[in-house]
Amino acid sequence: MSRRGNNEGSIYKDKQGRWRGLVSMPSENGQYKRKYIYGKTRKEVSDKMNELLRQLRTNTYVEPCKTTLYEFLHTWLITYAKNVVRQTTYTSYETYIEKHIKGGIGSFPLCELNTIIIQNWYNEKVKSGKLDGTGGLSPKTI
Repeated sequence: MSRRGNNEGSIYKDKQGRWRGLVSMPSENGQYKRKYIYGKTRKEVSDKMNELLRQLRTNTYVEPCKTTLYEFLHTWLITYAKNVVRQTTYTSYETYIEKHIKGGIGSFPLCELNTIIIQNWYNEKVKSGKLDGTGGLSPKTI
C-alpha cells in the first residue's frame, strides 16, 4: 500500500476491499471516540475525512443520532442558509421550522426518522396544518 499523504489520518483498505478512514473525535466525557468513514476510492475517503476535520475545527459538526430534526434545521438555517438565500426566503424558512416542524416532527432524532414518520406528518399537515386550524396546508407549502 502506498504511503499516506500529510494530514490524511488513517486510511486503509478493509477486508471487504472498501476504503476506510478513521478519525478520533472528542466526546462529551473528555475521551476520544472513533469515527469510521467509508468510500469506494481512497480520494473519496480522504475528501470526506477532510470535510469532517474542517467541521470539527469550526465547531459545525453535528452528531446525527443525538441531534433532533429541529436542532439540525435550526443550525442549518443559521449556519448555511442565512448567507445564501434572500431575507424573505430566510424568514419563510424560519417560520416553517418554528411554527410547523418544531412542535411535531422536529422532536425526532435524525437517526430515528423514517418514511412512515415523515409521511404521517405530511398527511397531518395536508389535512389540518394551518396554524389557525381552518384546514390543511397547500402542497407547495409542505
